Amino acid sequence: MRLSVLIFILLLPIPSRRLIAQTPDQKKLLQKKLETARPGDTIILSTIQEQERRKEIKERKIRSEAQHQASQKLYFEKLKKVINRDSVIRINLSSLNLSEIPTLIYSFKNLNSLNLSSNKIRSLPKRLNTLVNLKKLILNNHQENLKKIKIKKQRHIAILILQKNNLDQLPRQFKRLKSLKEIDLGKNAFKQIPKNLRKYKHLELLSLNHNQELSISSQNLKKLVRISSLRINNCNLFYFPESILQLTNLKELQLAENNIVSIPQNISKLKKLEFFSIYKNRVSSIPDGFYELQKLTQTDLYYNNISVLSPKIKNLTNLKVLYLSHNIVYDIPNEIGALNKLEELYLHNNLLSYLPTQIKELKQLQALHLNNNLLSQFPKEVTLLSLLKDIDISNNEIRELPKNLLNLNNLEIFYLQGNSFNQTTESDRNLESIIETFKKRGVNVNY
Repeated sequence: MRLSVLIFILLLPIPSRRLIAQTPDQKKLLQKKLETARPGDTIILSTIQEQERRKEIKERKIRSEAQHQASQKLYFEKLKKVINRDSVIRINLSSLNLSEIPTLIYSFKNLNSLNLSSNKIRSLPKRLNTLVNLKKLILNNHQENLKKIKIKKQRHIAILILQKNNLDQLPRQFKRLKSLKEIDLGKNAFKQIPKNLRKYKHLELLSLNHNQELSISSQNLKKLVRISSLRINNCNLFYFPESILQLTNLKELQLAENNIVSIPQNISKLKKLEFFSIYKNRVSSIPDGFYELQKLTQTDLYYNNISVLSPKIKNLTNLKVLYLSHNIVYDIPNEIGALNKLEELYLHNNLLSYLPTQIKELKQLQALHLNNNLLSQFPKEVTLLSLLKDIDISNNEIRELPKNLLNLNNLEIFYLQGNSFNQTTESDRNLESIIETFKKRGVNVNY
């Protein structure tokens, strides 16, 4: 009886606004569900609900954009009333439906950054050169208008941001920005690195994040040997582009959120590299060449499949920050103690059941995250690291805390929830005493 009533309800006429999502295939699927339903089953018209959800998101976005435009108009009106214009260094004129740069802007002589995103700017006039401090220009979300923009020779602009313009090549007229040092081409439609980037003789930073079909060729990189920073995050790369290794002046290399499975042995060619990120890829091992990057100060290896570190890590003596969380690391070599400049060590969400005794040699360490591992004991050597400000040992199997933990007089944050502390009277007193003492010192304790 319950099934027949349910079917009757579902077959009642539905208001037309809810029928938009019901294609013939969806109707067949619904009929099949009805035929195979058992008494008491609930059938959800998920496609209709999804249509309504998308409609709500679209309406919310329209409201948000309208609010932003209203806010920007108000901001522009306030800008006209500014008396001390020499104190203004950044101006945001986005979403004002502008076709040209307002004359008002030229009265802000110390202007350093100008945001003209989401407009319909037709030209960058020669007059912009009168703003001798203007270094950063943002032209996001101009779409087709950007390809037609007229540009006079610009002497001062050093940073150009062109995100969300659906570009597959860099418009030729941008070569008139002669002093360009940084260019951000993220969230476009580039399939290869633009050839005309070689026109920028002073280019130091190139960002191509979120170009989903990007291919890196040696031909397009060989003229960019001067650049020191390269960012190719979230570009759906399945391999480490070895052509990058010809950029021997690189100090920063970001390849985060791709599908890269390995790091090449000859990464050691990047002898000047100071920052390296391969966050959120599928790397399972670190080659010996990586440990030859002796100028490395920070590396982000988060969210990969790395299980061990080589004893050769001792060569990275300039390393200050090591991100190794969300891997499957089960062993840290004693040689990590040689990293006497290390200030931050992030090892959470791994498979560590112990830390090496030489961890005590990391005298500059200020942050240590060990949460979500398999530790059954608090590493006593940690109590010798007097500069520690931030410790997280939450969600392990630790049963007791050492009393000399209170020797950490610089501690500001201490997370220890989710452990299996002993329930004996003495252990409870010790734990409560440590927590109470830290709280009196102003330490943020989460237990």
